[in-house]
Parts: sequence; structure tokens; C-alpha cells
Amino acid sequence: MSFRAPVISHQNQISSYHRLVRRINHQVLSSPKAMAERQAILAPGPRDYPEDWERLLGEIEESDNVEMTRREDGSIHIRWSWPEQ
Repeated sequence: MSFRAPVISHQNQISSYHRLVRRINHQVLSSPKAMAERQAILAPGPRDYPEDWERLLGEIEESDNVEMTRREDGSIHIRWSWPEQ
């Protein structure tokens, strides 16, 4: 009888907060439209934890050159500018 170590996928090693950040970066912020317009609408997904969403919003609010508007439906509108050189 041989012993097999359990397989742990990379996905299981990532925290729920980091999954949220990756999803927002990949699906929303890196889209050509968002990059060209320097704005996007962000919304929590059904699998996102409320505390992760609030943590993300707090970090966005603290960012320089970013304007954030909370919307009634729970999503947010963000607009950003590049820092002047």
C-alpha cells in the first residue's frame, strides 16, 4: 500500500480577499474600455465575502489619484488619473 500526499491546488492556497482582488483586476480594471476611459464599475460577486469587499473599498478609498462613488445597488464607480510628472 502506497501513501499519496493530498494534492493542494494553487486556488485553495489563495485567500478569499486575494481571489476578489484578482477577479477585479482581471475582469474589470484590465479591460481595454476601463483602461482607455480610466473608469470602471465594480460590484461584489455572489461568492465574495462582505468583509473582503469592504476591505477592498477601504484600500481603494486610500489610494492616490482615485475617486470612488458608492452606488445604491452596492456597486462602486471608480475613476482614476495618472499622477502628473
